[in-house]
Amino acid sequence: MPPHLLISLNHSLRPQAILLVCLISGALACAGLAPSRSPTTEAPASSPRPPAFAGTPATVAPALTVDSFLARCPTTSEVASIDAHVEMSFGHFVAFPTVTLEPDGSMTFGQTIYGSQDPLVCFRQDGSADLDALQLRAYQSLLIMRQLAFDEPLPWTRQSLYDWFVGAVHELRFEEGPGIEYSECCNEKGVVQLASMGVPVMSASRWIDPSSLGPQGLFYPHARIHAGMQAMIATLVHLARANELGGHLEGCPEPWQEPGNGVLGPWGAEFAFLVWISEHSSGPFLTIPGEGPEFYRRIAFEDAETILNGHFCGSPPSAGIG
Repeated sequence: MPPHLLISLNHSLRPQAILLVCLISGALACAGLAPSRSPTTEAPASSPRPPAFAGTPATVAPALTVDSFLARCPTTSEVASIDAHVEMSFGHFVAFPTVTLEPDGSMTFGQTIYGSQDPLVCFRQDGSADLDALQLRAYQSLLIMRQLAFDEPLPWTRQSLYDWFVGAVHELRFEEGPGIEYSECCNEKGVVQLASMGVPVMSASRWIDPSSLGPQGLFYPHARIHAGMQAMIATLVHLARANELGGHLEGCPEPWQEPGNGVLGPWGAEFAFLVWISEHSSGPFLTIPGEGPEFYRRIAFEDAETILNGHFCGSPPSAGIG
C-alpha cells in the first residue's frame, strides 16, 4: 500500500466512538448458525406480477454511472455472462407457523425454497431475465464488480477485481429469510454464501444507501460500513478472500480482528478494496450527477477508516502482493 495512504489514514482517524461501534458490532461470521430445516424444495413456476419493490428498475436501459446501472435490469446477455463464470443459487427460508419436532429429536423451523420468488422485478420477455429483487442485486453486484476500474493493481492480486473473484469463487449462494443472519466463507473450497439479513442486500439499489448517511447510519445493521452496493461488494471480497486463504487469519485476541502484518487477510482485502475505491478509482462510473467523484470516494475513505480502527490488532495492512 502506498506510504502516503497509510499516513493520511492514520492522521485522520475518528475518535474512540468509531472504535467502540466497531467492537460492539458483530464480526462477519464464517460459520452459519441458522436452525435446522427441512429438505429444500424447488420454487413453483411464477407468473409475472406488477413488482411491489421500492426503486423498480427500468428494463435494459443504458448506464453511465453506478446508480443508473442499479436503476436498470441486466440484459439477457449480461446475466448469461455471469452464469458462465459463477454458479449462482438463491434460497428463501420460509418459517413454519409452528416448530416441528423430528423423530431424531431435532426441531424444524421451516424450509428453504430455491429459485425466483414473486414478485419479479425483471422479465425475460423484456430482454432481461426473470429475476426477483434478491437475484437482481446479486447479478448487479458481479456486473458492477466487472465495471470497476483502478489506476493501480489491487494489493492482494494483479488481476482485475472481477477476474480475481471468479477465479477464487465458483459457486455463490444467496439466502434470505428469518434466522439467516450469518454469511459463510469456508465450508467448501470456492463456495461462499451471503446472508441477506446480515448484509442488507435490498438496500443495494444505490451505491451508498442514503438512509445510512445520517448520524446513526453506521449503527445499522452492524456498525460496519455504510449500507448499499458498495457494502455488498466489499462483503463478497471479504468472503472470497477468506475462502481463498482457508479461513480467517489467527493471532488476534478478538475474532473480528486480524494481525495486519504480512499477507492481507479478509479484513485486509476489504480494507484495501475501500481504499482503492477512495484513492484509485477512475472514470465517471462512481460519480453522482452534480457531485463528481469526491462524494463516493469520501464515503469509501470513511468506511476504510472504520475497518482500520476496529479490525486489526497489529500494524496496518501492508501492500504486499500475495
